[in-house]
This record gives sequence, structure tokens and C-alpha cells, in this order.
Amino acid sequence: MILTGPEIRNLVNLGRDLDGKKVQEESDRGPNPSYKNRVDFPVVSIDVLSTREYTDCRMNYIDIDPYDPELVGPNSVDLRLGDSLLMYKAGLLQHQRFDDELRRLNETVEARPDLRRSGLEFGINNMTIGCPPLDMRDEAHPSYKVAIPKEGMVLWPGVLYLGRTIETIGSNSYVPIVEGRSSVGRLGIHVHVTAGFCDIGFRGTITLEIHVVHPVRIYPNIPICQAYFLEPAGAIELYKGRYQDQVEPTPSRFGIEKKK
Repeated sequence: MILTGPEIRNLVNLGRDLDGKKVQEESDRGPNPSYKNRVDFPVVSIDVLSTREYTDCRMNYIDIDPYDPELVGPNSVDLRLGDSLLMYKAGLLQHQRFDDELRRLNETVEARPDLRRSGLEFGINNMTIGCPPLDMRDEAHPSYKVAIPKEGMVLWPGVLYLGRTIETIGSNSYVPIVEGRSSVGRLGIHVHVTAGFCDIGFRGTITLEIHVVHPVRIYPNIPICQAYFLEPAGAIELYKGRYQDQVEPTPSRFGIEKKK
């Protein structure tokens, strides 16, 4: 079941109201008595909440931080793009090559207004230059942080950009799924390659594997993607993986042993 926007707001607000308090362990006592008369108490299995002891009550519901209720829609909440990107070496060199070509072209156009700008003039292709391939088994992949200026930054085809959301999200009771926004997709921007699924119990910013169909200028703090939440069925095992509590854009940790 997909949660509606009003239910997302309700669960975020309830978690924030109870932040720092401990959930009762005894299943027969039910929800916190001081909230038993609230008509907006979420439909969450008492067994889920009462058989485990948490000190972070926000994660028992839905945790979004920072939280802006205006970003919540009919079935999802928009998440905003942070102010920096990571690139692997091959991608960084290719990005710089395209930027240099764009700078050269702009200078030419300023001197010769009769010349038309064309994607063909940029010489854009999907080739990477002068770098060995990434190895999935490596424990670390050198990456390079690039700030996104207020005036924007052009993303180029054939380059993978690792971004992050401003918001930290997570839940011990619901499964977050991250997808692109319609308006962003219609510009040819893919916000993730395949990794839109978040495990239950994960908490952190979302690392976005951004790639574009054609050159696009982006800006920091824009609503770049959206998260919706599914209600699970069955026993819950919380995420204990390699990306828990990530903050900055995080390169692949495929080569690091996965926690059980």
C-alpha cells in the first residue's frame, strides 16, 4: 500500500512530536497513552512498535530532516538537490573537456554572433578519456567533489554525477522508494541508474546517480526527485548496510564486505 500525502505529513509530524521519547515495550499497553485520543494516530501494527525498543521515535514513523510540508504532494514528498556533486576520474576529465569546449564556443559566439550554437559543435560523445575502468571489487574509488554554483552547472551526456538530497530520510516502519519527478524527467535528467529502492531501517541522505540525455544546466536546492512510502507486510528486519547514515554523495562500496 502506498501512503498518501496527508498520511506522510501525519507520520512525519507524529514522529517529531514524540522525538526523544521511548516507545513502550509491552504490546498490551498499546500506543503512548498521552496520544491515545489523537484521531490522527497512524495505522501501524502495535507489534511492530512495541516489540522493539527505540530511542529515536522519528524512525518509528517517517523521518524527513529538514522537513518542509509544502514539498509533500498527493502521494510523495519532493527531495531537493544538494550543492555539490561527485565524479569518478574518467567522468571528471570528460566533464572538464566538455566545459572547456563550451567556454571556447561561448567566446567564439561572443566574437561572431552570426555563428549558431549547436550540440554538434560541442563534439559530445560517450567516450571516456585516458582512464582505466572502474573495478567493482575495489574497496574504494577515487572521486572528486565539485560545487554546484548558484548560477548553475551544465551536466553532460556520458558522465555519471553522484549527487545527494538535502533531506535525510528513513523509517523503521515503512519502505521509502525514490523516483524522478515528471518535470525533471522531461528535461532528459535521470536521477538514478537503478538504485531507487531504500531498505526499511535505512536512514541518510539519498545518493543520486545522475545522468542526462543531452546537456542540461542544473542548480542547487531544486526539487530533483520524490520519495514515496510503502507499508510492509510480515516480520521486519532493519537495514544494517554499508550506506547507513550517509550524508555526502557516496561512491560505490560494492567491494566492502556487506554486513549481515
